[in-house]
Amino acid sequence: MRLYDHTVIPVTLAVAFVLALSSLGSEEERLDAFALSQAMEKPWPAPATTLSTPVAFGAEWGDIFMGMHFVHRTRYSLIPSGAAFVGFGIGDSRKFAALEIAVLLQDLDRLFNSGAVSFKLHRTLSDGFALAIGAENAITWGLRGRWYSFFAVASKYFSLRENPNKPFSELVLHVGIGDGRFLREKDALSEKESVNVFGAISLRLLPPLSFIANWSGQDLGLGVSITPFRDFPAIINLSLLDVTRTAGDGSRFRIALGYGSPIFGTP
Repeated sequence: MRLYDHTVIPVTLAVAFVLALSSLGSEEERLDAFALSQAMEKPWPAPATTLSTPVAFGAEWGDIFMGMHFVHRTRYSLIPSGAAFVGFGIGDSRKFAALEIAVLLQDLDRLFNSGAVSFKLHRTLSDGFALAIGAENAITWGLRGRWYSFFAVASKYFSLRENPNKPFSELVLHVGIGDGRFLREKDALSEKESVNVFGAISLRLLPPLSFIANWSGQDLGLGVSITPFRDFPAIINLSLLDVTRTAGDGSRFRIALGYGSPIFGTP
């Protein structure tokens, strides 16, 4: 009886110790697998949702953005054109309102010879809905003729899937009215005092890729927006402008590169 007692107890303890180690290893594996799945599910930076018209969402306190765009030719010419821009936001669009301020440098060959400053006051409401009013090119230097345009726009975000990393996960609509460049081409050229409708629709095909259809008020643009890096908020837009030829003298190719990121914590 004593032999039995002295033998069973150590064996039982040894078995329990081995099982505990096995359980610990399994738990560590589960934690590693969970961490890996979380890393794989890290959301991609959102692609753009418009090609050339304003949206009601915008920069707020601590946000900065910058970039440049290039079109292979301007309307009624074979001359290429490019511009650079930089901007920032102040305020909180969810508490009250935020103001986005953007500076456009019109000529890439002579960056500071001509440009403009634009303003957008925007408010984000519940359920992915936002409103904004703004003045494009409100302050200009080195530019001839009328460049300023006033606008009002509403934007609505629709989540089509719970996981934004899945295909066809998001839809975004923008509808607005404006004068100046948003008028029909002949009205804009004659500087007619009127307003016209513009808008865009964006479908997120894949986490880093969206398809965009954009009515500028004058003609249709079609393109894609790409965020190629999961850990770096860079955006590339590739588009064809003046697709329907209701303005201009044929389609034009445009590429835009952008970067946007918060630099301060929101108070």
